[in-house]
Amino acid sequence: MTSISISKTDLNNGLKNFNEKLRENFSDFVNNQKTQNEANNLKLGELKTTLENSVNKMQESTEKKLEEMRKTVDEKLNETLEKRLGESFKLVSERLEAVHKGLGDMQNLAKDVGNLNKTMNNVKSRGVLGEYQLQNLIKDLLTNEQYEKM
Repeated sequence: MTSISISKTDLNNGLKNFNEKLRENFSDFVNNQKTQNEANNLKLGELKTTLENSVNKMQESTEKKLEEMRKTVDEKLNETLEKRLGESFKLVSERLEAVHKGLGDMQNLAKDVGNLNKTMNNVKSRGVLGEYQLQNLIKDLLTNEQYEKM
């Protein structure tokens, strides 16, 4: 059998070296982890900024489109309202014109009735008119030999 003889000092030196190596590795690991975290935080910040910019652009675009749609709807409503009001006013104007014409015709008729009333109120005129109508009736109903005119 072989005997391995390791002294206590060698063992302590080996453990110290191992501890130092372990601390160096752990320190390197922590530094790498910090560097990785910083890089990740930087990338997350850039991603956050990019997303915020994209959302802001989308909001602006949406607001512009909504404003354009509102303007279009307002224009269409105004156009339709003006068209319908114009048609209504035209129809009312035509009807008022017809009423005005009817009133003028009625005034003329009233004048004619007034003239006829004046004529009929005069006894002599009524008599002359009656004789004239009777003469026309006799002419229409009888032949010239059946009556004599005086």
